[in-house]
Amino acid sequence: MGRFTIDGGWIRLLTENNLNQILIDPQHGIYVAKNIGTDPNQPENWRPIFSLNANDGNIELFNSTITIGDDTQKIFIDKFGMDTKFIKWFKNMCKNSQFEVFDSSTLSAKHWIGGIVTSDSSFQNTYSLKLTPSETTIQADSAIVNPQFYTGISSTNSTRVSFHKKGGMLQIRVLDVGTNTYLTLKDENNNSSTSIIYPYNENWIPESYTISFNHSTTTGFKVEFTNVDSIENVYLDAVIIEPDYTGKRPSVYSDGVDSVSARSLVDIPNPIYVQSEEPINPKDKDVWIDTDDFAEYQYTTKTSNCTLQKSEVGVIYCNGNFDINLPSLTSNDIDVLHYILINEGTGIINLNGNGKNINGSLTYSFSTQYNILNIYGNYQKGWYCK
Repeated sequence: MGRFTIDGGWIRLLTENNLNQILIDPQHGIYVAKNIGTDPNQPENWRPIFSLNANDGNIELFNSTITIGDDTQKIFIDKFGMDTKFIKWFKNMCKNSQFEVFDSSTLSAKHWIGGIVTSDSSFQNTYSLKLTPSETTIQADSAIVNPQFYTGISSTNSTRVSFHKKGGMLQIRVLDVGTNTYLTLKDENNNSSTSIIYPYNENWIPESYTISFNHSTTTGFKVEFTNVDSIENVYLDAVIIEPDYTGKRPSVYSDGVDSVSARSLVDIPNPIYVQSEEPINPKDKDVWIDTDDFAEYQYTTKTSNCTLQKSEVGVIYCNGNFDINLPSLTSNDIDVLHYILINEGTGIINLNGNGKNINGSLTYSFSTQYNILNIYGNYQKGWYCK
């Protein structure tokens, strides 16, 4: 039989063979431990297994083989139910990691030399990088990974690269740009070499491939992929480069700094595309920010009588005493035209609706210096100022 003890406000449950015990302490919570010695009364013989801390609510799981005070194998679960070692808090260092930014004429990825960007890979309905047999791609100088940016991370001389692939045999190497030599890599099975080759696979798989390596803390490196297959093409996507602070696969996929899609393997909804061209296959409620649309920032200057053009929508600086005829609205003007008039001087600017009322009247005037007037108009409702 085991033993049950109440002493000084805490409860101790000890098995008959003195191998396991549970401590319940109102001040510290619940503590489960394993005895690795012979004397259960010696605290150093007990190794932690599980702890529920009553003070802060944290849950901690341990490997019973570790020594007291060694937290390297501790699994820490906070009040949100997360193991904080696996929260992805460092931005993916791989620029354009979903290959959404590319030259539309050459189909080359912005930060990679070699391969072409293609949409026939079907990886989460996004573009991927295609390598034909014997073709190589390597990060451009604009995408050199600089370990000095790993400030605040203890393992600054270790990095992990993960990626997804389908198709032929793919070789990965990492070039140290300081020494112009290839670094030694280690794969998921602890194989070590300056090059790791992954076999043919017919389609994308949920798991990512991953390698890790040590490097200098002062010089950068580039990741290089080569299709070493003699027949099949290779498709590459979702490349992740981040400090190896967990010693395990990266927790989740995140886009690189120049990627424009927020989609991942779980198909995160409502991505925001920031690019000059309309997204391919957008989904309902996606958002596109057109980086070539500068209409909101256009401005012109008016100092004498004139008729505004529909192409002049935007900011208009006015200085002097003169009349402005607003554009003639037609049945094609179903969209709202928007002008922003700024009176820089002390003159009077008179507006004429050109056949349409302005706030219910044929004309409208404003004269206060630095006054800003917003003008809206379409065919059905005419002109409105505020």
